[in-house]
Amino acid sequence: MYLSFLLLSALVGSTIGCSCIFPPLLSDSFAQTPIIFIGRVIATNVTQSNPFMGYADMTMEVEEAFKGTVAGAQITVRTNLQGAMCGFGGIPVGTRWQLWLTE
Repeated sequence: MYLSFLLLSALVGSTIGCSCIFPPLLSDSFAQTPIIFIGRVIATNVTQSNPFMGYADMTMEVEEAFKGTVAGAQITVRTNLQGAMCGFGGIPVGTRWQLWLTE
């Protein structure tokens, strides 16, 4: 068993999950993020592909635009339901969030 794990470990390249151990400087993040806004969730559609995986599409109305969009625009954001996959799940309709979006 140990030998199998050792061999498998040797074949796998480095992997990096989502992490906030060493976050970049805020100014660097702002410069590198194409869309930044504060918006309110106006609709949520959750798709559960199996008991352990799924995603949520949340339509948000932009209330304050900082970069890459305008106030009043509607943006649909897709996220994984599981935090282990860097997702934040389904956000309730009516809640207000600041989002920094990349593709």
